[in-house]
Amino acid sequence: MCQTASETADFDGDTDLHDVAGFLGCYSGSGSFEAGRCCGVFDFGGDHDVDDADWNALRAALVGQ
Repeated sequence: MCQTASETADFDGDTDLHDVAGFLGCYSGSGSFEAGRCCGVFDFGGDHDVDDADWNALRAALVGQ
């Protein structure tokens, strides 16, 4: 079951290495694919891919920025 976008992608209320692991499984690079239903949770930019911009958003949440 997939959810809507959130910086805590595993929906446990914090951003941690579980979220990073999920992100890495979805990372595709800029413009390389349409983020699927489950990977869309990591498309923080809303541009239908999981790329460096999305990594920067997840990383900022991971370090508490």
